[in-house]
Amino acid sequence: MGGTAKSDQYRRPGTLGGCLPDDGKVITASKYRTYFKLTKERGCPFAVIDFAENRCREYTPHAVFVMDVCETGDDFYIVECGCMNAAGFYKADIDVIVQVVTAYFLSVVH
Repeated sequence: MGGTAKSDQYRRPGTLGGCLPDDGKVITASKYRTYFKLTKERGCPFAVIDFAENRCREYTPHAVFVMDVCETGDDFYIVECGCMNAAGFYKADIDVIVQVVTAYFLSVVH
């Protein structure tokens, strides 16, 4: 799943609601900063989602995690990848996170 960048040097970071290893898909996202100002908006540009999903195909630190992505100039970077319980969800769709994460864990224990 996705995380939270706190540095003002990043132009458009986004909190990604997560990638699950079965399909490597971002399940929800939230933009939270634009040009050094707090900007809570649901979703993020397709290019950010595409970047995150491509990185998930290369490596995932856990089955459920958060990833912070920022855009600097014309390039995207991973700022942070970490555990979901330390994430700020901002405007990400929390209902979707709960549904998908619950379904994943139920599939693991059954």
